[in-house]
Amino acid sequence: LYSARADSVFRFYAQLRLQLFPYIYSYAHRSRIEGKHMLGKFPAHIYQYTFGDEMLVAPVYEKGAATQSVFLPDGKWINYWTGEQVKGNTGHIMAAPVNQIPLFIRQGSIIPMRQYASSVERGNNNTLLLHIYPGENGKFNLVEDDGTSNDYLRGLYATTALELKNGSTWTHLKIQPASGKYKGMSQFRNWILYIHCNQSPKQIRLNGQTLKCRYDKAKKIAVAESYRRSVKLLQDFEIR
Repeated sequence: LYSARADSVFRFYAQLRLQLFPYIYSYAHRSRIEGKHMLGKFPAHIYQYTFGDEMLVAPVYEKGAATQSVFLPDGKWINYWTGEQVKGNTGHIMAAPVNQIPLFIRQGSIIPMRQYASSVERGNNNTLLLHIYPGENGKFNLVEDDGTSNDYLRGLYATTALELKNGSTWTHLKIQPASGKYKGMSQFRNWILYIHCNQSPKQIRLNGQTLKCRYDKAKKIAVAESYRRSVKLLQDFEIR
């Protein structure tokens, strides 16, 4: 009984959720280990929440509304849909068409995603898509396990620290060697960078070697790909 439009919107967000599995799973582990909630509340703005430290979501709650009032905390934020930078520590009235939940990314974020699969079990982290939002320093701790057993309760899981640093003319993304292990852990990984920026980078290097880069002017995203990289070695990306 769902309309074609409702079905289309549901499919889009269901697929986005599956692509965000590495991000969500890492925060689920953080919640278990550190006791920190994945969702952050705003007592004075009850119709919005943070989703991890990198995202802010402001669902529309009034029938027929095409805009939404959003308060962004301190810092610089990026409108997920337009790539526009939005000032923090103030309120905004944002466009909210029926197919777009207002969604903002904190500048300096590293958001790991993976390629779409029709279920969590059918997906894997052999190729990770790192969405990078330069302009501020940031970090992310990727957590992985075998995905099926409770071995993580015995400490059998791996963590990978990702760090973003910015200079006046450069951005460094360092992916530290994986720490820990679990059953079936792959020793190699493909890293694909999606760099959200207003112009094409002049050069992207990985451990001193130049990578090919393509730039989408409409989406304001530069893409650089690297394949079969050891998870036990440092991966140092330099973007200029």
